[in-house]
Amino acid sequence: MTSTHGVAARGSARPRSLWTGPVCLILVGALAAIAMWAQRQVKAYEVFQHMRSVVARSTFYDGVRVDGVPLAGLTLDEALARLAARDQQEDQSFEIFLTAGDARWRVSSSEVPLHRNTETLIRQAYTLGRTGTLEERYSEITAMSTTGVDYTSQMWYEKSAVRALTDQVARRLTIEGHDAQVADFNFATRQFTFTDALAGQTVDPDQLFIQVTAALDSQDYGAVIPVTINHVKPSITREEVQAMYGKVSGFTTSTTANENRNTNISLAARAINGTVLQPGDVFSFNDTTGQRTYAKGYREAGAIQNGTLIDEVGGGVCQVSTTIFNALVRSGLDISMRNPHAWPVDYVNRGEDAMVNWPDKDLRMKNTTGGPIYIIGSYANRTLTFEVYGRKLDDGVTIDLFSQTTASTPPAETVYTRNASLAPGTETVTRSARTGYKVTTYKVTYQYGKEISREAFYKSDYRMYGKMVEYN
Repeated sequence: MTSTHGVAARGSARPRSLWTGPVCLILVGALAAIAMWAQRQVKAYEVFQHMRSVVARSTFYDGVRVDGVPLAGLTLDEALARLAARDQQEDQSFEIFLTAGDARWRVSSSEVPLHRNTETLIRQAYTLGRTGTLEERYSEITAMSTTGVDYTSQMWYEKSAVRALTDQVARRLTIEGHDAQVADFNFATRQFTFTDALAGQTVDPDQLFIQVTAALDSQDYGAVIPVTINHVKPSITREEVQAMYGKVSGFTTSTTANENRNTNISLAARAINGTVLQPGDVFSFNDTTGQRTYAKGYREAGAIQNGTLIDEVGGGVCQVSTTIFNALVRSGLDISMRNPHAWPVDYVNRGEDAMVNWPDKDLRMKNTTGGPIYIIGSYANRTLTFEVYGRKLDDGVTIDLFSQTTASTPPAETVYTRNASLAPGTETVTRSARTGYKVTTYKVTYQYGKEISREAFYKSDYRMYGKMVEYN
């Protein structure tokens, strides 16, 4: 009994395995690791989904501003529209005004093209956070929401358009003033008429442009800029110019009783009468009278040719050229061309004559008086007169000529030549004996009758001619 009981007791209490505990621990650990891994995966997925939701926006991300305007939550088109409306409003305020008296000019965006880079900046800002990996995009977006990203646009205007406007204003306000001056001269009444002086005004276009652009560049919109006008007073008034003009000089010579010669003198004087010389003009005797011809009424009269007195169409007109020469010299005109006769004439002093011949020998005088010259020529009762009207000489000043003979050459011996066509025992003088002279002529200026200057004006050389006789 005892042994059987003992065996039965040992069989009912079987021993544990040695590896059961560790296995259980391993299983528990594995399950815990799996649980943690699963939890991390869920968390990672949640983060991934969050990042996707953040970067997936089709609107601007947080923190993006253009010119201080927040664009977060706006689509690209909405942002463009909002900034365009703002720019349009600002463009309407782009204006300044120019004033001059009652006149007013507007310089604005209606006349001056404006340019902005706002749209370019908006499109550039829209690209923020939209390139790179998901993590890179999310990082950039997160940073922008914290620190913000600001863009500042620029506006510029076409300065050439502004310059065109300011130049136009300057031209509108510019008045070309002028001094009082001679308007006309009545040759019949010998009376002048004059224009009134006109004050002028100018505007410096460069200064005006600088003023306008300075206001626009500083965005001083709405500014009113008074245009600076420079007033220019005339230097000569009507009363002053009236006192400056009148008869300047006159000169008269007496003619001979030769009817043909006097007819030629009258025709040439009539051709010159009414001549007007503007400042700088040159009076030409030949151009003014033209060629002396039968068709114009000129007749044959005595004229010098090769040292001999002959009859020639227009003979005697040298007295006209000499007379007007003396009148013009005493008016202050300069000599451009003057020629002496072959020998001295008897109607002016030796050295004060002026010979002409068509077409090569001319009398030319230049108007250097600074004003117009009006010439009146008349002939009557063997008296030839030229009067010069224009800008008078200085107060109390007159001009005269003084001629001095510096050398003389007596005639050579008489030359006799036989001419079988003459009647036997007769002779004729073909050329008279004439003494040669060298003469210096001075231009003498007086003031109130007192000589104030004397200058050598020109020289004349009259050839010596020996007497020539033909006989048979």
